[in-house]
Amino acid sequence: PSRQSSGRADRHFCGGWVKEMYETGEIPDDLGMDSYILGIPFKRFQFNTHGYKHPSSETNIAKLLGIHFYGYQIIFQYDKKNKHLVEFAKASKSGNFAALFDLSHGAGVLPDEWPKPLDGVYCGYAGGLAPCNVEDNLAKIEPLVGNRRIWIDAETHLRSDDDIKFDLDRVRDFLSVCANRLI
Repeated sequence: PSRQSSGRADRHFCGGWVKEMYETGEIPDDLGMDSYILGIPFKRFQFNTHGYKHPSSETNIAKLLGIHFYGYQIIFQYDKKNKHLVEFAKASKSGNFAALFDLSHGAGVLPDEWPKPLDGVYCGYAGGLAPCNVEDNLAKIEPLVGNRRIWIDAETHLRSDDDIKFDLDRVRDFLSVCANRLI
């Protein structure tokens, strides 16, 4: 959920595609981006680094933000190993990016403490959020962000016990807890 939903899904990219994009500033041919950009209603593209350092340059990040994703927002995972990606995006002055704090790198583990949002960057929070703890964690995040617009992201604890699909009852419970905080 987000405090202000666009009504569109985010498209997540992982692994070798992300590595290649960061290293070259180009979209890999086998990614089929034309179909995403031309016909599928994604508004944001999230590049998952999963805690692995992804070398890049300010030029390559600017190319990704300015050429390939014009009109779309790119979400960079922000952690100690890859904070340079957000710094490069800030330097590009495109404004067409966001930072996701997921200190568990997609493992669904709550952090010891939530980070403060970055100045001038649209930020999201993820990592271990579940129907049973989202209310308490939003209460911890809220004083850090004040009136800033943020979003939260959850997946691991919304999946079925066999980890094959989303458990819609868990999703409903999660959204029900969040509903009074959404703007």
